[in-house]
Amino acid sequence: MLNRIKVGQIGIGHNHASEKMNALRRLPEIFEVVGVVEEDPVWFEKRSSMEAYQGLKWMSEVELLSTPGLQAVAVETDGHDLIPVALRCIEAGKHIHLDKPGGEDMGLFKTLIKNAEQKNLTVQLGYMYRYNSAIRFCKKAIQK
Repeated sequence: MLNRIKVGQIGIGHNHASEKMNALRRLPEIFEVVGVVEEDPVWFEKRSSMEAYQGLKWMSEVELLSTPGLQAVAVETDGHDLIPVALRCIEAGKHIHLDKPGGEDMGLFKTLIKNAEQKNLTVQLGYMYRYNSAIRFCKKAIQK
């Protein structure tokens, strides 16, 4: 049997955060979710009781990033925090899933990609279907 990938999530404020966690938890033979981080008290109050997070360990970002064996982090913060958090994850040597958009500053996004490449780390970026040519074709066809 293969070793499971140890993964955590930082942020529950992004609208897709709970669905990313659900996706990870639906594959327990592949992923071991070690914990979740939400340091914004407003988001914690609004979303921490969601089913996706039941039974998980809540921790600080420092605790998560220093968890022995942690390999990857799903970064699901508000848009303005995506890249700063992702950069800290890359600096800590973790692969990341970064929800879209890739932050608010193209220069910082380029720095993130460069740093990940230098450390041979993967950055998986959430996909925006509204820009997919097949989706655009279908929308145009429906409108006509």
